[in-house]
This record gives sequence, structure tokens and C-alpha cells, in this order.
Amino acid sequence: MASFHGTAGAGAFDMKATQAVLDRLFLVMRTIGGHGPSHPTSLKAATDLQQAVAEARCPLSLQFVSQAVFRDRSVVPLQLESWVRSQELGRALENLGVHELSFDDAPAAQTLVDLCVALARGAQGPSDVLESLRLPGVRWRELPQARLGVDAEVVEPEVFAAAQVTLAIAEAEELAARPDEWSWPGGVSVVRRLERAAVAHAGATARTIETAPGTWTPARRAISAAFQASLVLTRIGVTEFLRRSGAHATLAVAVHGYEARYGKEPDAAAQRALPPLLARPVTARSGVDPHRLRVSALVRALTRRGKEGREPPPLLAGLVRQAYELERRRCPADVTFDLTRVDLLAHAARMLGQGHRDEPWVRALIGVAGAVPPGAYVQLADGRLGVALDVDPGGDPWQPRVLIAGQVVIPTAPVRLYSPAGVMNEVR
Repeated sequence: MASFHGTAGAGAFDMKATQAVLDRLFLVMRTIGGHGPSHPTSLKAATDLQQAVAEARCPLSLQFVSQAVFRDRSVVPLQLESWVRSQELGRALENLGVHELSFDDAPAAQTLVDLCVALARGAQGPSDVLESLRLPGVRWRELPQARLGVDAEVVEPEVFAAAQVTLAIAEAEELAARPDEWSWPGGVSVVRRLERAAVAHAGATARTIETAPGTWTPARRAISAAFQASLVLTRIGVTEFLRRSGAHATLAVAVHGYEARYGKEPDAAAQRALPPLLARPVTARSGVDPHRLRVSALVRALTRRGKEGREPPPLLAGLVRQAYELERRRCPADVTFDLTRVDLLAHAARMLGQGHRDEPWVRALIGVAGAVPPGAYVQLADGRLGVALDVDPGGDPWQPRVLIAGQVVIPTAPVRLYSPAGVMNEVR
């Protein structure tokens, strides 16, 4: 698949117009599937699709390869909702035995209706309806190299995780640039990227966040806080829905609370985040989104105060607050240095054994993330020096995997931190 490009060159095509074609193609397919090809709604949707194809400047070819969409073999960047729709289109085409759909010009509305009747058949399951169909100005074909497992490039899990983290940070920067209007699809996209990265390789995800080049911007710290929240929620065994809601709430509060140095108190950050979260209208099509309700409820819980001071928030909101608080200390106020994760965990660990209500959260975080940050210099019990990678699932938090002379070693005893200066002296 070397002929498919990872990015669309500037000016290669009208990105928004191409996205509109995909969205309206999906809409016609679904409308015909639900109401039939002669329903007025289907005919109106087909007319809108015809206009979208014309505005996208034909000829154009759309390729559905694995979980990505390409126009003329250059990738089309999609927001989460559009990406989900594209996956349905891709599955429908796969069931019809094709992967590429081409428009030589803007077809007649009836031609697009006939095409989407076939797509609706494909959405239901495998079909050979395209074999006898002839549509002026519309072509399709199979791409053998587009089938999963055929001539595909295998990406190492660590590389995939690092790429997802990098994209998540970039999307968080976009969210932070517009604090007065929260993008729900953008926030969900960030959470899902972190989720996919952790599933691929949790250790590489943590290492990328911790050691990636660049400064600890508020957006990057927000990514770190959301990732820590997701790790802990996974560790304590909450449902997938609650884990995603907790990570999304942490992200929203952090984006609105972190500053270049330090940041707002958790309740002040939550109060700042709540109006943008509630401002986005709920469409009649989607109805009330349970995910939005859960995230908004978590953020609202952080703003509550009792008659005699702040009320302890519910358990899940308390975890959000702790994840926010830990990463808030990454960039102390009035100083120029940034703390490492081991500094942050050391601060949190001071609460252990003191009966503090946050102690279970700290123990869960250390248990899942380890006590030694990725990239730290460590010394094994036998005196060998290396660089910490990550903790094996279920392993001792003080016994991370260590890279020594190009080989990965799992210590049999706790390691100890070693300063870079000490490593240099040993090398000399």
C-alpha cells in the first residue's frame, strides 16, 4: 500500500468539500435503507449529495482502506462522527466487493439514488447487486491490496501508541485554543486515541507523554491527566462508559484549568469548563447523549460546596479531581523547571499511610503506572545501570522493565533511581 499517502498535500483537494461528500453519501444510504428510494426525504438527500459532489470538483475517487478514507490516494482527515460514518460506508462497499468509488462528474440525482440503493443492500450484508448495475459517471472497483492482511505494512505497537499520543496532543491544543466552545467530537477523539494507545502499548504511551520533545504546555499536561485518570479507572474496574466519561471530564477540566505555570483550583477549573460543555446544542437526531450527561455531571460535581466548606465529591468525581491535581503540579508557580512523574508520585505518596481519603487513588495509580517514570536512569541490585521503560502488568511498581546495553531486563529486586551525572561518571 505504498501508493497511499499519510497526509493530504496542501491544496491537493478541498478537504471540507470531500468530507461533505462522505457525510451526505452516508446519509442517503441510511435514508434509503430506512424509508426506501422513492421517499421525499431520500430524494432530497440525493439532491444534496449531488450538490456536494459538484462542489468537490470532479473527477474524484474515494478509497476505503482498512480504517481510513483516501481521496485520490491521499488521506482525508475526519472528525470522530464523520470517521464512524465512513466505517459504515467502507463496510457496505466491502460487502459489495469493492473498495474504490469514483465520480467522473456530478451524476444525476436518480443515479445517486440507484447507487445508494446498492450501498443500502451492502450495509445489510454481502451482495452482488453491483455486478449488473450500470451508472453513468460513476465507477467502482476492488483494490486487492486494500484487504486486511494483504500487502499491508505492520506497525509496531510502540510506534502506533506514540503516533496516537502525538495526534491526541495536537487535538488537545486545538481544544485549548477555543476554550469558550467545547468540541464534543474533538474531546471524544482525544479520549479514544489515548484508549487505543494504551491498548496497543500502555508503557510506550506513558513514555511518549513523559519524554516527548517540546514543552509541557497546558494541553500536553491535560493529555497526561486524562491518561492517568483512564489508567486508574481501568485498574479499579469501572465500566467502559464510566472510564471514558472520567477521562473526558478530566480532559475538559484540565484544558480550562491549567495555565503556563500551575493552574486554577479544581472547583474553579470545573466552573470554567461547565458552560462550554453545556452550551453545545443537542440535535433532534441524536437526542440526549448519555456520554454528555455523564461528563457534565462529573464536572458539575466538582463545583459543589457545602455549608461548611467543600463537600467531598462522589467517588468518580474525586478521581477526576485527583488526576487534575497531580498534573497541575507538573509546572510549579514562579519557577522555570518542570517536575517529572517521579516527583509528582513522590508528592502523592506522602499521603500513603496517613489515612487520607485519596490514598486508594494513589495506590491504584502507582500500581498501574509504576513508581519509576519512563526514561529515568536506574540501578539494579547487581549494580548494572539502565533506563526504565515500564512496569509489566501486575508487576512490582518498583521493578520496571529496564533497557541495558540494548537489551530489555526485568529486575528480580526493586531498582533505585540514579542521577544522569552518576551515569556519566560510571561511563567514564
